[in-house]
Amino acid sequence: MQNKKYLISVIVPVFNSENYIHNTFDSIKNQSIGFENIELIFVDDYSTDNSRKIIKSYSNKYSNVKCFLLDENSGFGGQPRNMGIKNASSDYIMFLDSDDIFYPDACEKLYKEIHDKNLDLVFGYYVTDVDGVKSNHIFFDDNFRICDIYENSDILKYPPAIMSKIYKKSIILENDINFPIGIPGEDLVFSTNYFLHAQGIEYINFPVFEYIIRNSSNEKSVSYERNKSYLIGLYDSYMNLFNLLSDFDDKLVYVCLSRLNYWIQQFIDSDLTFDDRVNLLKKCNFLFSEFEKSDKVIPHKEYTDLFNEIFNKKFSKAVEISFSIKNKRHLQKNLSVLSTGLDEFNQSLLNINSQLDMLRLLFRNCSEDELFKGIELIEKWDLFDYEFYCSEYNYNLSFNPLLHYLSVGHVQGKNPSKSFDGKFYESSNINVLNSKLNPLLYFVLYGIDEGNVLINDELYPHHKSINKFSLENKIKNFNENGVTTNKRDIKLIVSLTSFPERLYDIHFCIYSILNQTLKPDEIVLWLATNQFPNGEHDIPQDVLNLKRFGLQIKWCDDIKAYKKLIPALKEYPDDLIVTADDDLYYPEDWLESLYEEHKQNPNNIICQRSRKISFNNSYSLKSYDEWKFNDGEVKESFFNFSTNGAGSLFPPHSLYSDVSNKNLFEKLCPNADDVWIWAMAILNRTKIKCVKNNMVQLTYVNLARELNILNEKTLYSSNFEGGNDLQLKNIIDYYPDIMKILMED
Repeated sequence: MQNKKYLISVIVPVFNSENYIHNTFDSIKNQSIGFENIELIFVDDYSTDNSRKIIKSYSNKYSNVKCFLLDENSGFGGQPRNMGIKNASSDYIMFLDSDDIFYPDACEKLYKEIHDKNLDLVFGYYVTDVDGVKSNHIFFDDNFRICDIYENSDILKYPPAIMSKIYKKSIILENDINFPIGIPGEDLVFSTNYFLHAQGIEYINFPVFEYIIRNSSNEKSVSYERNKSYLIGLYDSYMNLFNLLSDFDDKLVYVCLSRLNYWIQQFIDSDLTFDDRVNLLKKCNFLFSEFEKSDKVIPHKEYTDLFNEIFNKKFSKAVEISFSIKNKRHLQKNLSVLSTGLDEFNQSLLNINSQLDMLRLLFRNCSEDELFKGIELIEKWDLFDYEFYCSEYNYNLSFNPLLHYLSVGHVQGKNPSKSFDGKFYESSNINVLNSKLNPLLYFVLYGIDEGNVLINDELYPHHKSINKFSLENKIKNFNENGVTTNKRDIKLIVSLTSFPERLYDIHFCIYSILNQTLKPDEIVLWLATNQFPNGEHDIPQDVLNLKRFGLQIKWCDDIKAYKKLIPALKEYPDDLIVTADDDLYYPEDWLESLYEEHKQNPNNIICQRSRKISFNNSYSLKSYDEWKFNDGEVKESFFNFSTNGAGSLFPPHSLYSDVSNKNLFEKLCPNADDVWIWAMAILNRTKIKCVKNNMVQLTYVNLARELNILNEKTLYSSNFEGGNDLQLKNIIDYYPDIMKILMED
C-alpha cells in the first residue's frame, strides 16, 4: 500500500479544531471518488486542544492518512500547506480547512475534468455557513474554459477560495509557487501565482465545499479577526501580490490594488485606537499611492472621501472619517435591532420586571467600571461560551446569556463554559468570596494578575505564577542599577527577545533580571525591526522606563526564537551570554547560580533546566517527549539537553561555527532553536551542565496564558508531539557526527 499511486492529495492544515475536524474528515472519507484513491495529509499548526490526538489516531488507523506536527504556531495556513505540498505524492492537489467540508462528489468531479481534459486548473463555487446561515457564492453564470489568465484577467479579482480548486502539482513545483508564511491573505498570493502560470483553466458550476465562518461563538474564524497584526499581515500579503504581479506583468497590478477596498472595510470595522489607525495608514501608504495613480481602480462609493484623505496624506482626517463610517453602520444596525425589538415589545413586557431585577443584581457588588471592563475582557479572551450556556441549561430568555450568568446564573449553579467551574474557583481562591464578585468577573479583573488560575479540578499547573499587583509597587519604587558599574574583562550579557503582542507585561520579566543579586554587565532585549515600524514609539512606557536601570533595546532581523541568542553571539563573540525568556520571572539568585557554576566549570555550557536524552534499545533516540527533566545536580554531559529559556550560560566560542548560519537553521530547524543550539554544542564538543539547585519548577509572568486559558498568542512555546523529533532528525541526518560524539560520552 505504501507504493500506491493516489489520484489526489488533499492537504488539511489544522489548528484547534477538535470540535469540527471529525466532520471534515468524514467529508473526505465519504468522497464518491473513493477514499482509497485519496492521500490525506494533515499538518497541525501547534494546536493546544485535542486536534493532534485526533489526527494522529486517523493516521494510525488509515494507511493513506499522513500526519505532520509543527512545533510552533505559524499564525496562519501558509506554512502547514507548504509542508503538505512538500510531502504530497499525487499528481493533483486539493486543499481543505479543518473546520470546512467537501460536498460528496467534489473530488471526483474536479479530478475527472482536470485529468481527462489535461487542464492545469479546474474550480467550482463554494457555500458559506455563517453561524448556521448558508449562502451560495457563485461568481459566474455558466461554465467556461480559458487558455490563460489574459483571456479574462478580472477572474483574479474574485476571492481566492483555494478549497474550491484542484491543482496540478507539477505546476506548483516547476514554478516554485508557495504560500507566504505567518500572514493572512496567503491563499490570495498562492492562488494568483498559480493562475499566472496555468495553461488551461476551467470553471464548472457546482458546489465544491462549505466554508464555515464562526463569528458569534467563542471560536471566531480568522476571517473575523480584525486586529492590528491581522491588518498589517493582510497588507503584507497585498505587497507580496503587488511585487508578484509587477514582476510578471505590471498591467495586472490593478488586481492587487482593487483589494484595498476590502482592506479598508476591515480597517473600518476593527477595534483599533485612533493613534493605531493613524500609524497603520502611514505604514501602509505605498499601495494607496499606487491606487491613486491607477486608472483601472476606484474606491467604493462609501469610501471615496476616506481614500482622498489618504491620498493627500491627511491620515488623522482619514481616521476621523473611518470612525464616522463605523458609527453610522453601528447606528443602522442598532436601528434594525430596535425595529425588531419593537415587534417583540409586547412579549418583552412580560419579562421586564425579572430583567430589571437581574440588572440591579449586576451592580450590587461591583462598580459600573468593573462590570464593563470585565465584560470587555471576557469577550476578548472568549471565556464565556454562549452555545454551551444556552444548550447546557436550556437557556432561551431574551436577556443576554452572559449578563444572566453574571447576575444570577452563578448563584443558580451555572457555569460560563465547560472549563470554568465557578464554585471550584471560589474554593481555590478565598479572595473571590471576599470580593463578593461573580467568579468569572473576579478572574478576569484580578485573578489572572494575582496568578491564581485554578478554574477547575483538572487544572493543577506544574509551575508557579507571579502576583502582578504585589510587584507593581516594587517595580514603581525600584531605584538601583540593574547592571554592574564595574565592567568585567569578559562581560556577562543577559539576552532575551519578544514580539509586539507580548510587550504589555514583559516588564515583570525584565525587572526580575534587573533585581539579581549578581548584576550582569548588560541586559539586551532584541526586537525585530519589521515588527516595530516606529521603533521605540511602539514599545510600552513600562518597558522604556527600565532603560534607566540598565536595559538596552537593540534591533535585528526577525529570526523568531533565534533572536534570543544569535544576534548576541554576533555582537558579543568573546563574552559570556545568558539567555532568558520574556514570559518567565526569575529568582534573585538565578544569574549568580549560573555564574558561580561557570567559574567551577568554565568549559561547559551551564543551564538552569535540562532534559536527559535517552535511547531506545536499538540505540536510536527516544522521542523528545520521553526525555525526562533532570532534577538536582547532574554531571556534565552531551546527553543534557538544556531548555534555554529557563536560563543558559554560554562561554565564548562554545558553539559550533555553523550556529549563526541562518540558511541552515531555517532549513533544518526553523522552529526549535533549543534543538539547534544543543546540536551546535555537541558538534563543538562542549558539554552541558545543570546548576546544583536547578529550576525544575518555573515561575510564569502570565500562567493563564501559558496554560492556554486565554485566547492569546504565546511566543515560542515548548515543542511537543513530534515537532522537535522531526527537526532533530533533520539535524542528525545533516550532521551524522552528532551520533558518533554521543556514543563517545
